[in-house]
Amino acid sequence: MNSCSCCRRDSNFLRPPQTSDLLKGLPPDGPVILINVHETRCDALALISGFSAPVHIPLDKFTHKLSSELRECLRLFLLSRRVLLRDEDRGPRPVFDDNIEMQSEIHFILEELWRRVVKPILDGLGYSGSVSLSIPNILFC
Repeated sequence: MNSCSCCRRDSNFLRPPQTSDLLKGLPPDGPVILINVHETRCDALALISGFSAPVHIPLDKFTHKLSSELRECLRLFLLSRRVLLRDEDRGPRPVFDDNIEMQSEIHFILEELWRRVVKPILDGLGYSGSVSLSIPNILFC
């Protein structure tokens, strides 16, 4: 690799980009949030235009196990609603009436994600303090 990179004008050939280079290309209208879910811990990194480094936000109330459980709940909810998944038939499907049990399932999933992921991120970015505060566009990845 050293012999290859010395022949090119770009000394970072085949190397990961520098953090400063990644932060230069961010949208100016709000942060990009990267969420990491691992068996040992869960965190968010906020990439914000104009900052020199990512902002680390620990997600102490979110776990790999909870993530897997919520994913399975969502999968079952979508299957029960006959929402298309990858590689499924795209033909006509029956229409279902909403019922309270299904509404409470999706409500539970969204509430858990709000309390354990979104709210801690908004708090970590300082967006939760004021009702009058205008929250920018936030891109979650």
